[in-house]
Amino acid sequence: MLFISRRISTVIASLVGLAAPAIAFSPVDELLDMTTLPSGVSGWSYSNFSHLGNEATAYTASGGVLFQNTMGLYNGGAGSDCYIKTVAPDQTLDWVLEARVRVLDWEITDAAGGNERFAAGFYATPVSQMGVYPSYIDPVSGASRPEGAIDHADNNLYGAATVAQWHTYKVCGSATTGARTLYIDGIVMATDFGPLLPPTVDLLVGDLTGRGNARAEWDYYHFYQVVPAPSGITIVAAAGWFGLARRRRMR
Repeated sequence: MLFISRRISTVIASLVGLAAPAIAFSPVDELLDMTTLPSGVSGWSYSNFSHLGNEATAYTASGGVLFQNTMGLYNGGAGSDCYIKTVAPDQTLDWVLEARVRVLDWEITDAAGGNERFAAGFYATPVSQMGVYPSYIDPVSGASRPEGAIDHADNNLYGAATVAQWHTYKVCGSATTGARTLYIDGIVMATDFGPLLPPTVDLLVGDLTGRGNARAEWDYYHFYQVVPAPSGITIVAAAGWFGLARRRRMR
C-alpha cells in the first residue's frame, strides 16, 4: 500500500510561474525514493570509476534511506562511486533537480583539490551538478570554504546550510533561457544561468569525485520536468510526491 500511495498522485500544482511551451513528448520524471538500492530501479546502474571498494562496501538501503559511506576509499584523483541513469528529456520543458540529504562525515583525499566538494553529490549533467559539503580549507588556495551546496560549474549557484542536518536542495531551470534558481528548504539562495537541455542528460547521485569521500544519508533524489496545463496553470510531473512529503516530516 505504501508503494501505491506514492504513485497515486502523479501531478501537483506549482506556483513557480515557469513558461508553458508546447509538449513534444512525455516529460522525464525520475524518482529514487531509496526504499531499495538505486541499482534495483529500472534503468539505473551502479558505477565505480577509479574508486576503491564496491557497491556493497559503499552503499546500503534501509527504512527508505540510502546510506553512503565512501570514507577511506581513497584513490587520489578523478573518480566516482555512484548511481547513474541516462534519460532523454523534452527539451522544450523546464526542469527540476531535487534531493534531500544530510552529510555526516567528509574528507579530502587529494591535496591537488578541485572537486572535493562533490563527494556527496546529485547531478543532472550538464544542466546542474550539485555538491553538498561541510566547511573546510581549500588545500590549494588556502581559502575558507563555508559549508553548504554548490554547483560544479558555477560557484555563483551556492547556498549556505548546516549539512549534517536534513535539508531539501532544489534547482529549477528554464528550458528556454537556461536561468537556474537554487532553493534550500524552499528558500531562494541564488540564481544564475546554465546550459540548455541537450538531447540526453546523465542523472547521478552519490560520491561523484575521487578527491573527496563522504558519509551521507539520502532521503530521495528526483529529476522531473514541468508540464503546462491547457488552462495555463503550471503543473509538474512528480510521482509519489505526497507520500514522500509525509515521510519527510518524520526526519
